[in-house]
Amino acid sequence: MKYPLKTHKTGMFFPASGCCGHCGKSNNGKFACLTFSAMERIGNTDSFGPADVIKSVHLCDHGVNASGKGFTLFENIDDAFFCSTACLRAFFDQVITDFENGVE
Repeated sequence: MKYPLKTHKTGMFFPASGCCGHCGKSNNGKFACLTFSAMERIGNTDSFGPADVIKSVHLCDHGVNASGKGFTLFENIDDAFFCSTACLRAFFDQVITDFENGVE
């Protein structure tokens, strides 16, 4: 895979199409969704609401892998969609393999 992974033209979700982020099959309205969010305090209260910020996901290496390289997995992302938990697991297996091997 090439990182950061391409998101929809609006940013905000992966993959760029309405298909599974790993196998590419149509999800037919059923999917596993990995959601990234940020909350901010509302005034001087104990309440929080969605923050208007850009969310990114990074993997950093501080000497645990031989390559020493990290990467940005997603830029400007809210959700990542997969057709099944099996595809979600396979996706992260590939991401971790790439991280260990220093793929950028």
